[in-house]
Amino acid sequence: AEEARQAEEARQAEEARLAEEARQAEEARQAEEARQAEEARHAEEVKLAEEAKLAEDTKLAEEARLAEENKFAEAALLSEDAMMAEFRRQAKREADLAVEKEFAEKAAAAGAIREAEKVGVEEVNTEEAAEPVHEIVARSVEDEFTPEERAFLLAEQARMEEENRILEEAYRAEETRLTQEALLAEEARVVADAQYKERAMIVETLDQEQTERKVELAKLEEETKKTEERRLVEESKLEEETKKTEERRLVEESKLKKR
Repeated sequence: AEEARQAEEARQAEEARLAEEARQAEEARQAEEARQAEEARHAEEVKLAEEAKLAEDTKLAEEARLAEENKFAEAALLSEDAMMAEFRRQAKREADLAVEKEFAEKAAAAGAIREAEKVGVEEVNTEEAAEPVHEIVARSVEDEFTPEERAFLLAEQARMEEENRILEEAYRAEETRLTQEALLAEEARVVADAQYKERAMIVETLDQEQTERKVELAKLEEETKKTEERRLVEESKLEEETKKTEERRLVEESKLKKR
């Protein structure tokens, strides 16, 4: 009976030892799983924080770049408008000067013609010439300007016409250039808007991915919590079974002692 009691005690002790080792192994496994889950959650949080920071930096850099581009575009447009206005003022001033000069020359020529007419009429009245008055006037005008002067006046008139033509061509060329630059600026703005929208979509995608990762992280935390709860329940059950085994062992030992 003593040997049987000792054998039973040894068996129960072995069972208790094995149960304790199993409990400790289960606790170690659950602790390792919890540690790995915590490390994964922490790594995911760090990754999400870095991605959020990168997305925010990218967004801020893109906004700063677009603001700088808009500022340069506005400055370029203002500069072009100012230059075009100055060019128009200069062209108008030169055209006004040319008109004034031409008017002065015509006035001088008209004055010369009037003087010649006066002289011709006086000659007709005093000398009673037989030739018509318009011939006298034409001869007076020819006498007023030498062939060299008439050639100079014709050359000057041709030069002014050429200058006016060149100014007109330059004005049209400048208008064409400004129109092309405006078209290019508009195309650049459209491209910049498209790039901004594309980057905004990328940022939105990153935000969406970050939100999804947060949801996954919340799920992972929930699973970790449930695993911890299950571990505690299993540990409680194991402790309860160990306690019951110990009680049974004590009861058996008491019975053996009574026998």
